[in-house]
Amino acid sequence: MPDDPKPSELLERAKRGDESAWHAIVTELGPKLLGYARAKGVPDADDVMQDVFLAASRSIHSFEGSWDNFRSWLFTIAHRRIADTYRRAGRAPALVPLDATVGAIAGDSNTPEGIMIAHEQLRETLQALETLSPLEREVVLLRIVGELDSDEVGQIVGKPAGTIRVIQSRAVQKIKRAVQETVSAGRSRAEENHVVNGHNPKTSAMNQNSRRNPVTNSSTQRLRG
Repeated sequence: MPDDPKPSELLERAKRGDESAWHAIVTELGPKLLGYARAKGVPDADDVMQDVFLAASRSIHSFEGSWDNFRSWLFTIAHRRIADTYRRAGRAPALVPLDATVGAIAGDSNTPEGIMIAHEQLRETLQALETLSPLEREVVLLRIVGELDSDEVGQIVGKPAGTIRVIQSRAVQKIKRAVQETVSAGRSRAEENHVVNGHNPKTSAMNQNSRRNPVTNSSTQRLRG
C-alpha cells in the first residue's frame, strides 16, 4: 500500500464517499481479488470483484478496523460470494485455464525476462494447486493471493489459526512435490527429444568425462572385464 495517502486516511475518506479514495482502494486490492476469484475458477471473476466492492461501499460506514482488517473483510465477502455462486450452480469450484489466472496474480517484474520467469513459476504452482484438497487450496490462495495471516484465513474458513498453519504446511509440501515432479518430467521429455534427434546427453557427458579422465576410463574397462 502506498505511503501517501496512509491506509487509515484512505479508509476514512472512503467512508465519506470520496471517489478518489475508492479508486485508490480498487487499484490496490482489485487485482488481488480478481486473481483470487479466477484461481477459484469463477467464470465471471470481474463481476465478482465489482460485487465485492459494491457490497463494501454499502457497508463501509459501519466498518471499524485497520487496513489489514479491511482487506480481510473484502476477502471474506469475496469468499462468500464465490461460495454462493457455486452453490446456485450446484457444482464444486474448479481451477480455470492457467493463462486466465497467471496474468492476474503474477509477481511484479519490470523486465520481459523477469515476467516470463515469474509467469512460468506461477504456472507450475497453479498446476500444483490441482493436487490439493478444496480446503488446502482455499488456505493457500487466501494466504498467498490475499496476503492474509493465519488468524484472518481461519476466520474466513471457520478454522483455528493453528489448524490453518498445519493445513498450509501440508499444502506447501504437496505443492513442492508436484512442482518437482513437473520439472523432472519436463527434463525427461527434453532428454527423450535429444535421443530421438540422435543426441544422447548422458552418453555424450560420459564420453567427455572419459576423454578428460583416462584414469577413470581405464578403471571402468577393468570393472567391465
